[in-house]
Amino acid sequence: MRGWIITALLLPIAGCQPAPPPSRDLAYCEALFATHERYLLPLGFDGNERRDPMADLAVDLCRRDRTQEGIPILEGKLRRARWPLPER
Repeated sequence: MRGWIITALLLPIAGCQPAPPPSRDLAYCEALFATHERYLLPLGFDGNERRDPMADLAVDLCRRDRTQEGIPILEGKLRRARWPLPER
């Protein structure tokens, strides 16, 4: 009986695995977003930052493992602003 209780308590722990390390594409996407947010985020009339919904969508896509869709959006925004892209 005692063996079954210990097994029942340890079974969920054995199934847990650490999260995989972030991919290089995700790190690049985060760097693009940080650059956009730091240097290119528009200011409103009251001096507060206005969110860029397309940039927010792009980083959300990257965080959901859809970096092939999110990276071009952020790269395009930085290129249109003639801002240098971060190292890949």
